[in-house]
Amino acid sequence: MADNNKNLKNCRIFVRDSITGELVADTLVEGYDAKRNVMNISASAIRGPAENRLSLLVLTKGGVLEFSGNLRKFFSGMAEIALFGERKKEDRNFTRYDVNTEGRVEALLIGSNRVDLRKPVPVFILNLSANGILFRGDIDAFRRGSKVRVRIGLKDTAFVGEYEIVRSQNRNKETAEYGCRNILPEGEPEEEDEEISDPKQRREEAAKKRIHNGEKIDNTGYAPSMDNGQVSYDRLQQELEQAYGYTGWLNRAAALGETEDTESEAFGKTLRLLAEDIYKQVIDTDEAAILNCIHRKRPEEERDKRHTLNMTLIGALMGKWLQFDEEKIIKLIEMGLMGETDENALGEKRNPVLYTRILTVAELYDSRASHPNHEKAGIPLVFLEQMRYRGIKQPAGSVKMLEWVLAENILHCILHRKILLADNTIGQLIYVLPNDVEHPILAVKEEVYQEIAPWKLLWIIVDPEAVNGNRGEKH
Repeated sequence: MADNNKNLKNCRIFVRDSITGELVADTLVEGYDAKRNVMNISASAIRGPAENRLSLLVLTKGGVLEFSGNLRKFFSGMAEIALFGERKKEDRNFTRYDVNTEGRVEALLIGSNRVDLRKPVPVFILNLSANGILFRGDIDAFRRGSKVRVRIGLKDTAFVGEYEIVRSQNRNKETAEYGCRNILPEGEPEEEDEEISDPKQRREEAAKKRIHNGEKIDNTGYAPSMDNGQVSYDRLQQELEQAYGYTGWLNRAAALGETEDTESEAFGKTLRLLAEDIYKQVIDTDEAAILNCIHRKRPEEERDKRHTLNMTLIGALMGKWLQFDEEKIIKLIEMGLMGETDENALGEKRNPVLYTRILTVAELYDSRASHPNHEKAGIPLVFLEQMRYRGIKQPAGSVKMLEWVLAENILHCILHRKILLADNTIGQLIYVLPNDVEHPILAVKEEVYQEIAPWKLLWIIVDPEAVNGNRGEKH
């Protein structure tokens, strides 16, 4: 027996028939005698015959323990179970116990940091064993290798364990099942931080830990532009637009919009050349460069022409994500530059319904991202999550399904990237939690935290090599 787990009274216990696999009891330990190797539970908790050898799973503060035993006798309203021995952690063939109970992920374990979540993520615990659990949660809420702190059950018998996610299975657009292994050392009690009962005080204490001095970035990105020792958002964006070609496209697109004879051969050639140039950049370079151009603050005098170009670029990105071929993406770009977003305006052959729906979604997103001032510029995380949620289980090719395509890919693009924040610090985006999108997990220098105050992700740090046609390492 584990010497440091002698006091098992009031711990939650699951008892299964080792032969049939049936759950015999789900209750609390009423008594445990380490010298006699016996455990007592309430006789009324026994759900049926318990004549075969039993497997017992006990949830303790120090970890999960599994035993084998036999029901010995009933006395004074108690059932006494004789224990044969404790299963070792190295044994991979642990018995799984169907739990089917509510739970929640209360914290993420990132390096040496434990990030307690403002809003715990609700999950449903399917089963557990002495070395792990299986739970169901939102799709892509967690990734393989993530380490989480999970509360199993939400009542008095709740148990808290720490796990590493090793696989996901049975995935659909809404949920996935996550298989986890136990990472809490056997018999080692978890260290509890002193609890601060007042939510406001908890937020203030967390805020004190924030690092406000920006991380200086080397000359490998567009971050060396500094004003008074801080990263200059405006200069970063101007340099990017020049290097990426956005500024030139803006002028060429504006000239096309002023052309009266849109049926001439010369106009068609000019439109085609611009569409081909945009296509090459969209296919060959970092998508983050396009997103920076879309999410930036916009001069009022450039608002309309930027909107047309941005809608076109988003449409081209969506064609790329939908794995359209070159001609289809170029057609999308041409339609975007011409503002052809009405399904009923032209015949289907020239203006396919799917293309107009893609451009409708692109126009919607750019309209939401369009802000003339610095304070409201940035990546609209909440709107992205709303688009993603609206598109779940929608028919293929529908506007709402296309919203899901756009949102999923943008969120995927910004994860694990270095981001310029509204307070001019540089952080890495670690997690975007579905139930608390507005407050993602950030890493700034060596600190990992969940921001508690309103803030914005302003600008994705882009490698110049990726802008110049070499995507470099995948982020």
